[in-house]
Amino acid sequence: MNISQSDIINILKTGVYPQTQKTLTYYQQKQKFPIYPFVEVIKISDSNQTDINKLTSQESFEIRFYVKYTRAEEYEESDRLETENEMLRVLENNDFIPTGVIHFEEKAWSTSLIDDEIFGSRSVLRFAIKDVLATNNIGVIGSRDKIELNSDTTPLQIQILAMSATFGLNVTKHYDDQKLAFYDPVNSVRHGEFSITYKNTSDIESVIRQLASNRNEVKGKLIIGGVTTKYLFLVGGSNVSGNYGDVQKTTTDFFSVDTW
Repeated sequence: MNISQSDIINILKTGVYPQTQKTLTYYQQKQKFPIYPFVEVIKISDSNQTDINKLTSQESFEIRFYVKYTRAEEYEESDRLETENEMLRVLENNDFIPTGVIHFEEKAWSTSLIDDEIFGSRSVLRFAIKDVLATNNIGVIGSRDKIELNSDTTPLQIQILAMSATFGLNVTKHYDDQKLAFYDPVNSVRHGEFSITYKNTSDIESVIRQLASNRNEVKGKLIIGGVTTKYLFLVGGSNVSGNYGDVQKTTTDFFSVDTW
């Protein structure tokens, strides 16, 4: 990631604000003689942490929104709240670079009254974006890890939130008269069986349901840690789960019958 203060300002400018806030002025530094109402966008941190498995990058901003009260306080507060909600909305809807991946974002407004040279309010939004990228191709589910379906027609890429996989030999165990264990191979998982969890949407669910009901092999890809493997998948059963106020997730079983 490399998000600048001007990037955040351009996103905020796309909002539709109350009439009293339509003349918002935007700054990239603290102002001594500002024109109210105004917004300061300050980048407060830019950090990268690397360990043996992953690179974690985080960029944090403060969005400071200042209002000078010229009407009854109840009207000013109503417009302030509407403006704050609109700023949150446009930030939530923006697809930050790299696009098409899930980032961990933290946002929280805090507001205090100004009763000094002017009478008004100062609202501060702490805004942090965190991205995780696997560095050794294994061991970490990061923001670029996806499963792709219908690779040969209309590719659909799904962000992986969690994954478990089964490979190799299955055995049965038995004992002889001396209670020594012996292992007999019974079957083998040739290419892999995958149980993948992802954010549920109506578009994704429609495609998964159709592929599962067709019972045909589908060309797909598994993208893990920057490594892409092409598989012929059979789409198995799905389990949808979610809690009140939380993201609804689906876990689907994919069976690889071959590569392509």
